[in-house]
Amino acid sequence: MTDPKNKRNATEQITPEFLAAGRLYSQLHDAGLEKSPEAAEALQHMYDAAPESFRQEMHDMAVQMGLMPSVPDGYTDDGEPVYSLEGLANRLGLSPEEAQRAAEELGIKPGTTKVNKVH
Repeated sequence: MTDPKNKRNATEQITPEFLAAGRLYSQLHDAGLEKSPEAAEALQHMYDAAPESFRQEMHDMAVQMGLMPSVPDGYTDDGEPVYSLEGLANRLGLSPEEAQRAAEELGIKPGTTKVNKVH
């Protein structure tokens, strides 16, 4: 019987890369390093390797928690949603400068999306 709470598509595969990044993040978290650049990088690797349904669930949770807007700031030519640091800062009650500093402290680099490719 299928669990209705489990939205994961049965054809989606959990990759070894996803599991390894998750284990690394767990180890960093257990060591009290969940706010380190290494932890941010592990989470990014985990997200990048995650099945699409997992990424969607993460996004939905962030929206429900008020951490992400329900509608992106725009879309790339490929239809990928994009968010501005300023928009996220506003949503979190931070100044753009505070958000930029926090992103830099976590080792998060600005996106490489060209503005003219966002609609």
